Amino acid sequence: MKLLVAACAVCMFLSCVKDPDHHVRVRNLSEHPITILIDDTIRFDSIAVQQKSVYKSIQEGSHQVGGDYFGNFVVEGTGTHKWTIEILDDGMNLVED
Repeated sequence: MKLLVAACAVCMFLSCVKDPDHHVRVRNLSEHPITILIDDTIRFDSIAVQQKSVYKSIQEGSHQVGGDYFGNFVVEGTGTHKWTIEILDDGMNLVED
């Protein structure tokens, strides 16, 4: 009986553990419209100056940015996280929203 209760408790605990849920968007703080590509799979097309894209789902880990700007960033953490890549004329920043 104790074994059954312990097994049920472990199952309940494991079912409550959530996988990380990350989303990313791009904010264009440069002087020109931009297109950004992340890991050759997530594309943000024609983001106007001073505008933000919609959020798109992204896996936890290290990522490469391509398109009109180049760089690297890492997203990590348990639970739900939303990130913004701020594109500047001289680089980029990753900010958690």
